[in-house]
Amino acid sequence: GKEGSWIDSMSVGEAGMKQNKIICTASQKTGLVMYGPYLPISKGKFQVSLEFACRKILRATQLNDRLKGHAKIKVVLGDQVIAKRRLTQKQLFDGNVHIDFDCEKSASLEVRLWTSGSHEFEIRNMVTRRIA
Repeated sequence: GKEGSWIDSMSVGEAGMKQNKIICTASQKTGLVMYGPYLPISKGKFQVSLEFACRKILRATQLNDRLKGHAKIKVVLGDQVIAKRRLTQKQLFDGNVHIDFDCEKSASLEVRLWTSGSHEFEIRNMVTRRIA
């Protein structure tokens, strides 16, 4: 992967697969695309950045999909979800998503990515950096 990319350390869920240094969605499946890396981080302010590329829209998106989001990212510290982001179709096509979060005390960091199965997309890069 790219310098410092976490893609190699991520695990794939029932709706994801690894292909030469990227993770992509498994055809039309709903569920977790990727999760991990359970990396210990210390107190501070951080930013998770993901780079997406949308390959195609697989099915007409129902209102339900648009309300729930085509994909969702959760940032988990220990066992607490501390940040959530719904991804719109525009974000999947535009490519870059940044999520800032605070870590109050040392904990294990996990990022979970869920998909509704409506779009075929790939995650080309994912990095986390301390911003304060």
